[in-house]
Formats: sequence, C-alpha cells, structure tokens
Amino acid sequence: MAGQTAYVQNAPIALGGMIDRAFNPTEINSYTVDASVSTGIPEGVVVVSPAGSDTTVRLPALTGEITGALYVGISVRLTAREPKNGTVVADGGSVMYAAKDQLPVMRQGCIYVIPEAGGTTKGNAVFARFTANGAGKLQLGALRLDADTANAVAIPGAKWEDTTTSGPARVRLFS
Repeated sequence: MAGQTAYVQNAPIALGGMIDRAFNPTEINSYTVDASVSTGIPEGVVVVSPAGSDTTVRLPALTGEITGALYVGISVRLTAREPKNGTVVADGGSVMYAAKDQLPVMRQGCIYVIPEAGGTTKGNAVFARFTANGAGKLQLGALRLDADTANAVAIPGAKWEDTTTSGPARVRLFS
C-alpha cells in the first residue's frame, strides 16, 4: 500500500464570498434568487435586482444594471450552507445558489472575491462582467481589474483593497 507523497501546505487565504473585517460597518441583506436563474449564482459575484423587485436577485446582463438602481451588491459565502449535489464549483468549494434559494448579499463592507483574469491593484476601480467574452470570461457578475473591451463596467463605490498577481483579493464596497 502506497503512502501519501504530496501535501498541500499553502492553502488559499480565502474563498470567494468570504467576509473580511466583519466587525467594521457592513450591510448584508438576504434576497431570493430569481426564478429565471437557470445556471445558479456563485459566491463572490455581483448581483442585481430584476426590474420591479426588491426581494429577488439575478446576474447582470447590461452595463446599466451594475451602475444604476438595479445594482444590489456582491454575493456572500454562507459557511453554514451545505453544497447540493453537483453545485460545488472548481475554485475549491464555492456553492452555486439555485433559483428560489436564499442568498446573502453585501452592499457595504469588505469581501473576498476571486478576480477574473489575474491580479488586482490596491485603490483601483473594481469592474463587474455583464457580457460573456470567451474562455475564462464566461461568469456574469465576475470581478476584474479592467473593462475587458467594454464587457465589464466599474462598480460605483468599489475599490480593490489588495495588490495581487493571482488568487483571492478583497473588495471594499462603499454605499
């Protein structure tokens, strides 16, 4: 019988959607994932309200949904929630929230996310994807450092808290 020959000693600092600085001013509210959501909503992405609703959320599809009144915040990792069958995604344990699930959303505070396409620069604007744009750029609501040729838009009142080359980074949300 062979023994274990490889060990992971450098676990990631955080996973997408984890709250940082939980004792500083934060605003987290609970919403229901809209019935129109078919692929689920992962933790650590931007969500918006469908027009005419203040209780449900979905992923953004237009630039104005992120920069306007439909913007709600960033989906939060709920550590007490167990993944349903087939809902764990590749980042090491994120849960996909399905239609009609309850989803905590941060509007103000500091939250960890997994940036799309590499690193971040402290103090720079945070951009959220509203249009899929090829391999590695398919998750609507994913956060990144730039506009990706007009497929992502800056979130009003959001700044990167870290300078990173890869892996988790913190986003500060101001309401």
